[in-house]
Amino acid sequence: MNLPVRRPVSVVIEQHAEDAVVLHSTRTALASAPHVTLEHLQRFDDRLAAHLDGLLVAGEPGWQAARARLASLGASEAFVCAVLALRRGQDRELAAMWALARSEPAALEGVQGALRWVRPGRLEGIVAGWLHSRDPFLLGLALGACSAHGVDPGDTLPEALRLPDAGLRREALRSAGELGRVDLLPMCRAALQDADDACRLEAAAAAVLLGHRGDALACLREAAGSRLDRRAAQWVVQAGGPEAAGLLQSLSAAPDGRRLLVEAIGWSGKARHLPWLIELMGDAAFARLAGAAFSAITGADLAELDLEGGPLTGGPAADDTEGDDSDIDIDLPWPNREAVATWYAARQTEFGRTERLLLGAPVSPEACLSALARGCQLQRHSAALHLALMQPGSGLFDCTAPARRQLERLRERNGAAASR
Repeated sequence: MNLPVRRPVSVVIEQHAEDAVVLHSTRTALASAPHVTLEHLQRFDDRLAAHLDGLLVAGEPGWQAARARLASLGASEAFVCAVLALRRGQDRELAAMWALARSEPAALEGVQGALRWVRPGRLEGIVAGWLHSRDPFLLGLALGACSAHGVDPGDTLPEALRLPDAGLRREALRSAGELGRVDLLPMCRAALQDADDACRLEAAAAAVLLGHRGDALACLREAAGSRLDRRAAQWVVQAGGPEAAGLLQSLSAAPDGRRLLVEAIGWSGKARHLPWLIELMGDAAFARLAGAAFSAITGADLAELDLEGGPLTGGPAADDTEGDDSDIDIDLPWPNREAVATWYAARQTEFGRTERLLLGAPVSPEACLSALARGCQLQRHSAALHLALMQPGSGLFDCTAPARRQLERLRERNGAAASR
């Protein structure tokens, strides 16, 4: 009788540590991947959580295995260690992680991710202390953690907006918008005159989320047009109005603005641009991006509807050059232009020419909630922004949060929508 070979416990622990690091690194990329749905993210999160649980159950050897990987000092290595430190509740381990995050940007990214990952009950005592700290670094971590978990930090937020540390002001402005603190709109508008460029952009984004347009949108449009800032462009286009129309026009005239223009067309939801997107599907450099924009407007799943084609040649999106702007295309399907044109011709009257659409439905809170539940990550980010813009003060839904938390918040929002 052949019995299964049992691996030494130390080997299993090392495997947990290695897999947790790799899975977190991949998960970070998946959170913004165009082909990933919430269901996919949940399955991945479950795998990551299982390895983290394995390290926690292992006790001290698990901590040491994770800690040994800090020699690489990457964000994922720091994430695994910070999650374990938070769940183990060892003061010395926690202090070591905070000190590392203070001195190393990659470690800071990992620690911030851990604060977003663990359940609020693990953070209450720690974050409550940080909220009363005069240390800008710890206060910034606290505001980020509160925003990630949808917890209002109260008077600490306006106080942080008055402090001299620019990094802390940026975090406070971002939190004000994401948490829906409409009472802080005057302070966000005042921050449009901040001496720090990044603070001005965060102030503009926050003000738009809180219901203001005007000078805030003008600030974002300038960043989108002059620096091709993708986030600023999405805020402007989805907010709509003259600034959006002006930005689309300026991007169409900019020699290096075509890729951002294609994405912006998808965010706009304007059905009148669909024929242009179909035409662009014959250009290898923009075909996949045009297909994604077409799907965002119409809701057509190119793979499911058998509207995919073979790869085109001659464009930068045809290879996997790391770091290129076309990286987003790698996971997108190649559209079959002729098949897409035929599909659209049979349904053209369904979409009209002026309606703003999200996955084939008029933009509305109900359509946004449906997209958040069923869409892919690119579409879900757009739906989250639409929802926040339509309901100032409701906060910005975090499509990168742990899937279990996203599902809980979707149930809450659907329940609230049903009761109205």
